[in-house]
Amino acid sequence: MARYLTNGMPDPSFDGDGIVITTVGENYTHLNEILVQPDGKIIAVGQGYFNGSDDYAVVRYNEDGSLDPSFSDDGIASVSLSTGEDRAMGGALQPDSKIVLGGYSRNVATGRDQFSAVRLNHDGTLDDSFHGTGKVIIPVTDDSDGAYTLLRQPDGKIVLGGYVHSAATSTWAALAIVRLDNNGVLDPTFDGDGVAIYPADDTSKGIIHAMALQPDGKLIAAGIILVNDINTVGVIRINTGLTTSLADPDIAATEVELFPNPITAQAHLQYELQKDENITITLNDLQGRLVQRLLPGTPRTSGSHSEKLVIHQSLPPGIYQVSLQSERWIKSMKVVVE
Repeated sequence: MARYLTNGMPDPSFDGDGIVITTVGENYTHLNEILVQPDGKIIAVGQGYFNGSDDYAVVRYNEDGSLDPSFSDDGIASVSLSTGEDRAMGGALQPDSKIVLGGYSRNVATGRDQFSAVRLNHDGTLDDSFHGTGKVIIPVTDDSDGAYTLLRQPDGKIVLGGYVHSAATSTWAALAIVRLDNNGVLDPTFDGDGVAIYPADDTSKGIIHAMALQPDGKLIAAGIILVNDINTVGVIRINTGLTTSLADPDIAATEVELFPNPITAQAHLQYELQKDENITITLNDLQGRLVQRLLPGTPRTSGSHSEKLVIHQSLPPGIYQVSLQSERWIKSMKVVVE
């Protein structure tokens, strides 16, 4: 990993020269996702080679680039889901500091890949509240399937984007999205069974590599689309069922106001609740990834509230989103951090 100053030069406060190299497993390794915790610690997500096959691998660094020994004793955690290859392609941070990972796992008996996901506690141990063991494999078709990206919705549901084998073609795949409830079980409110497949044709034959939520709750998925045997960049948009409009009668927050904007070090968020809610406030980048947890899940009664938001001093200047959310809805607004 490498960290750069805002002028593009290597950051000498990161492992002395801006670069850190970590041996993970017994052979080759891949890094597929980087997450930054609100406290500045850095999480690298990918896979390493352990005991003859790939396993999910996660490395946590302190802000200075040193390994964090409070994470799995030595800063490195690995998870085996199958006797074949297990590869973590994406990850997300939860407001409670748990880490969700998604990718694919190999069924050795069939030689086919399958969607898979893992959730770790803050200390790197498996979270057994997630599907009972902390890990889950999701068969979708009888052929190779898998996730290449992961997104966590504000309501706690976990979205895996990737591909499934398509009967329409033996050489390419259909776009696919799998959604899990917070407990790791397929969400039946998503396309009836938790799995949405977009049949392979000239507009949906490919693999999803990235996803983001719009402020209105709709999901944008992008990746490779094969059109006339040529790779192109494709984008699809789907409804998620998230409610984010304040005009919706189900929304329980009104008159939301944040000031000042732009923000230098702190701001105030004022809002009114129509009923008692458990409120979380987060700062996210424009891809919806958590940057800083400004208010952990906190009970708030109906009525007017004002929250003081303190922005992490090391946060780079730029455009972000502040999200005010309960277990049922989310309200997001763009902010400028100076």
